[in-house]
Amino acid sequence: MARRGRRSRRGGGSGQDFAGVLLIGVALFALTGLGMAIGFTAGPPLDLETGCRTDRPPAAHTLVLVDATDRLSPRHKRRLQAVVEEERARLNRYDRITILLLDADDPRELRRLFSACDPGDGRSVNPLVANPREAQERWDQGFAAPLNAALAQVNGGGEQSWSPIVEALATAATDPDFGPNIAQRRIVLATDLLEHHPQGYSLFREGVTYDDWRASAEARAVRLDLTSIAVRIVTQDRPERAERQRAARAVLWEPLLEDAGAESVSFDPTP
Repeated sequence: MARRGRRSRRGGGSGQDFAGVLLIGVALFALTGLGMAIGFTAGPPLDLETGCRTDRPPAAHTLVLVDATDRLSPRHKRRLQAVVEEERARLNRYDRITILLLDADDPRELRRLFSACDPGDGRSVNPLVANPREAQERWDQGFAAPLNAALAQVNGGGEQSWSPIVEALATAATDPDFGPNIAQRRIVLATDLLEHHPQGYSLFREGVTYDDWRASAEARAVRLDLTSIAVRIVTQDRPERAERQRAARAVLWEPLLEDAGAESVSFDPTP
């Protein structure tokens, strides 16, 4: 009788050991999950100035180049605001958007008004590991508000003596932060289309052709490469020059963008 009692106690101990091992396994699994959740909440390493990831380039980058060589009416500014809001809505978390301004004084030195990565608003975070309200506040104050403030700085000048739009586009395409290591690149060009060099190629001259552009000193000075870049043209309409603007699209811009190898080209309807 005593021997059977000892065997029973040993059997009970084995069951307790198994239960203990099982509990340890469950605890380790829970700790691993907690660690993963904390890592997800912390997010990737970010640049303090731009909010962009420092461990890899953004998946997408949109450049908005605004031609401010001539006056911009309130209508043009409202349209620009709407266009930027459309482009901003295309962004995913950590995608980048940049606003550049063409000043005729130096088309090789575009004025950078804004450049940052979208941190993600309240809808982009997992409410189980992050606070959507705090994420929305960060997005509003750290991204949307500075972007709108930058757009408020866009002011066109008076009538300029020249409009080197193609050269500015070439400069934008070679921006160091807009390199081919980015999978999706997009340029939005807001312009009146009227390329004009007083002593060279000018769309203000009657009968000008695309062959005239290719033979011009301006074309020889510009290397426009839009390979793997999608291009959207937003026309700043000038009612007094509507005929010239229509001709400019066919005479220069459509063949130019095709020759430059743009991945795709779209022209917004003129208001």
